[in-house]
Amino acid sequence: TTLKAFTRQLLKDRKENNSLPLPIYIDLREYTWDKSVDFNLSSILTHILKKSWKGGHVASPIGPEDIISHVQENRALMIWDGLDEVIVHMEPKYANDFIRQLWRILPPLKQDKELNPNAGKMLISCRSHYFRDVNQQNSMLTSEHRDGIKGEDYEALILLPFGQEQIETYLQKSLGITGTDLRKTIDLISSVHNLPEMA
Repeated sequence: TTLKAFTRQLLKDRKENNSLPLPIYIDLREYTWDKSVDFNLSSILTHILKKSWKGGHVASPIGPEDIISHVQENRALMIWDGLDEVIVHMEPKYANDFIRQLWRILPPLKQDKELNPNAGKMLISCRSHYFRDVNQQNSMLTSEHRDGIKGEDYEALILLPFGQEQIETYLQKSLGITGTDLRKTIDLISSVHNLPEMA
């Protein structure tokens, strides 16, 4: 939800400032792993585009090469949402291979680490409880330090759960409930087993 909202906001802001990067949002839940082990970046994108395309019988005008080109040459921001939704079904070796393919959306790193001024960026979301600990997270997200990817090359951020005041503010702003209706809603959430945790 956060990344969808971020994508929409960035698209809106680009109307005023086209120097901002074009966000390309990909929901990894759309990738259904069929136990094949020969996936690559292009086949992953093809599968997701085909499954998520809402244009009826007309083929998607956007192909994997268009997305790759935008990220590698036109400063686009690649947003991979829900990594854990895919790799939870994979053995660790295949999960690592899958993540390595996602990293390939970025231009290859040069030996001198000189950045391409037109290179885009990448954002990956994953539930933190998927990993046993921070070391496993770091190891998996850097593909065990293969391909020149190091932990210090990116930032890992953890979104903390909402506190009570944030839940109330969210309900007020998104649903417009206040006063007695807000109190009733909070009481209802509190009365259902595990619902306060989810909230």
